[in-house]
Amino acid sequence: MRQLTKELVRLFGEWQLNFGNKAKAEDYPTQKAILWAKVIMHLQPTAKQWQQAKQRSILEEWPPSSARDLLALADTNGKSYPNSRQAYLDAAQRKYVHAVVYETARRVGFSDIR
Repeated sequence: MRQLTKELVRLFGEWQLNFGNKAKAEDYPTQKAILWAKVIMHLQPTAKQWQQAKQRSILEEWPPSSARDLLALADTNGKSYPNSRQAYLDAAQRKYVHAVVYETARRVGFSDIR
């Protein structure tokens, strides 16, 4: 956990340099790094996922706001959002192949999407 906390402190420093006012030093105390380390250890990302998450975090417009958001940047099982046209057709047939498809159909209205 100590090593992971050190990595997070280093990453927070990179975010402060990269994101400027979007990532102020006071927003990233050591206590936050410790808490994030606990969350990350609980979620048990692979070494590859951890590296991807760290690398991709620098490319974002804003720094991640939680450890879970940071890990979400990793390619987990190669999954991605479904093709929008196919998702629309599936939703119209009441097939929800991804949580995003279901949530979109729910917000638009199940009958309206049909």
